[in-house]
Amino acid sequence: MNPRVVIARPALRSLLGHAAGVAKASRSEALGWLLGFFTEDAVYVADAAPCTRYRSQSRYGAEAEPAEEVALAARHPRAIGLVGLYHSHPFGSETEHARFHSHTDDATLRSRASRAEDYLSVVTDTKEATFFVLRRGRPLAVKPEVVDDVRCEDLLKRYTAEVSVRVSVEGEATTLPPLVAALAKDLRGRIDEAAAAGEVRGGRVRLPGLEGEATGSALRVKRHAGGVRAELELRLTPTVYLRRDGEEVLRAVREELHDDAAYLLHRAADGGELGDASYFEVPLGRLSVRMQSRLPVKAYRAPKRASVRRR
Repeated sequence: MNPRVVIARPALRSLLGHAAGVAKASRSEALGWLLGFFTEDAVYVADAAPCTRYRSQSRYGAEAEPAEEVALAARHPRAIGLVGLYHSHPFGSETEHARFHSHTDDATLRSRASRAEDYLSVVTDTKEATFFVLRRGRPLAVKPEVVDDVRCEDLLKRYTAEVSVRVSVEGEATTLPPLVAALAKDLRGRIDEAAAAGEVRGGRVRLPGLEGEATGSALRVKRHAGGVRAELELRLTPTVYLRRDGEEVLRAVREELHDDAAYLLHRAADGGELGDASYFEVPLGRLSVRMQSRLPVKAYRAPKRASVRRR
């Protein structure tokens, strides 16, 4: 069965405008990504994001810097984000039909479709666009529904959990990475255990055992005669957007919580050198989710103060 493809008119205008602008400026191929979400029977495209960093770019081919796509995907909560990619064939005057799917395009779509069955590949001649999905190993053109707008909150339900947790480890390490690794292992186990016993009540997700009294997020290390004690305090609000209630919500919240914790723990590991300090504290800042361009995005707010070291 072919998927229903729905694209917001501003997103379609954006990708066509980007392709036309690049063609006019350099007569080169343009690349970009389609942002939205999948449902059981449809692909919704809410926005289009142009590629700004290319590994290579010419009239007949282009390759984006992988880091740009990774960063773009990481901006959104789980189940929101990349649903396709687009590129241009800026040589419409040289061929009767420039919106074809090349062998290279086929290979790219096969790779993406292995992760998301209805992943989209869009080819534009800068004036019109043709949408493709993979079916039986071959690209199949599908006609999209162009609507005035696609808004995540109109089609998906928002689920969020309030997480406040403290974990600690004792050790002999004098550098932060091994201490953070030990804390991360303990934290992963506690998250999985809480999610297994979790409850979904409307748009709120309760995770037993992760509802403490932490007021912020920080790593604190104290030295004592037998070694060091590291304590991690986290306050997080994992947020996901899904079609309906069920076990899928708990799985998604668990994975989103793992992602958010890993992000802050990475900052903790890079927080500086412990050295011979008797007390060392690394404030970790705050993660939140807000709406931007019709889709939720994850925002990081840096801590107001720097690391504290006491001898």
